[in-house]
Amino acid sequence: MSDCVIDTVRSAEDLGKKQYQEFVAECISGNTTTFSNNIYTNNLPPLNQSSQMKPAKSDCKISNLWNDDNLLSRMYIYRVKLETVIWMFSLHTKIILGLYHWRPMA
Repeated sequence: MSDCVIDTVRSAEDLGKKQYQEFVAECISGNTTTFSNNIYTNNLPPLNQSSQMKPAKSDCKISNLWNDDNLLSRMYIYRVKLETVIWMFSLHTKIILGLYHWRPMA
């Protein structure tokens, strides 16, 4: 972290207290603002800078799974086998119900 960010974080509480006291004093003595007005957040520039974030653990795990060719090939083979079993079951069911007439090849 840069020194500017560290200084901003350390002085944030003092800055907030100072702004709150000024707001209350202005509401009480100045009559220009009311207590129902919003106190807006500070846009402190060092904290608004986007930084390079590390990917989450779950993202790393998912990307590792996608990059594992052995796993993908096993999943594909399993899917093909599953579709074949489902197709054979539906064909068997159609034959039993008489919806599909199976004739042996001559």
